[in-house]
Amino acid sequence: MLILTVFSYGQIIWQNSDAKLFFNDGTSIKGYGMMYKTDKIKFRISLDDEPDIRTDLMVKGINFYGFEMSSKYAYIKLKPNEPATLLKVPVGEETKLYSYEITKSFYSNNGLSGSMGGIPTSIYHHKNTTTKLYVQKK
Repeated sequence: MLILTVFSYGQIIWQNSDAKLFFNDGTSIKGYGMMYKTDKIKFRISLDDEPDIRTDLMVKGINFYGFEMSSKYAYIKLKPNEPATLLKVPVGEETKLYSYEITKSFYSNNGLSGSMGGIPTSIYHHKNTTTKLYVQKK
């Protein structure tokens, strides 16, 4: 059930962070993980190992640890006949709150092309993050 869409600027990128992977069978394993593409997780036991790509077929979720904080992500089916989506879990008690971030990156110039009087135009890098929030009652 879609409750609210929030626009924000900025994102957290987890790259090879300390993590704990939770499997659908109830087991878990510690290692290093990162978000990969939209709904996948790259995970490895040690930094020397090659990472495996994990999806909702075997994994329930992942917790990332570092910088005196942690973040929890879980695979949630938003619609019955669609694959599960990897969502952040900001609150996880009787009522759960999930968030899904989409970051778009684009470049623009100052409205001029080429050069002006021998002075090149400037190129600007922009990032826009949209966050969708979902609430699930027990």
